[in-house]
Amino acid sequence: MQLDFLGKKLLLLVLAAFMVPASLSAQKTFSQEEMQKVYDEVKTHYKYGLVMTAPGADQMTDSPSIFRKGDTWYMYYIIYDGRGYETWMAESSDLLHWETKGRVLSFSGNEDWDAN
Repeated sequence: MQLDFLGKKLLLLVLAAFMVPASLSAQKTFSQEEMQKVYDEVKTHYKYGLVMTAPGADQMTDSPSIFRKGDTWYMYYIIYDGRGYETWMAESSDLLHWETKGRVLSFSGNEDWDAN
């Protein structure tokens, strides 16, 4: 018996419908001790909080992109003031202490291409 494309698709859907409940019921449960062991192995050991914040209380920082050239790390990030976005840049030698280098792309605030 030869199935056309639609027939094959329907057959796959029917088989999947039977396989999903079986795979869900076959899930293994883990003890609290096993979960703790996995957590201890993969947890982040150091929590430093925010390493780069916006200069004003009415602004937010978002979308960091980090790259390295030589021994220096660079970060492009966005500052949002509730109306527009600006792209800024900072540099660091250790990924924790960042020095803002300034704006890369400013928000014009008028009716140009970046108006809203």
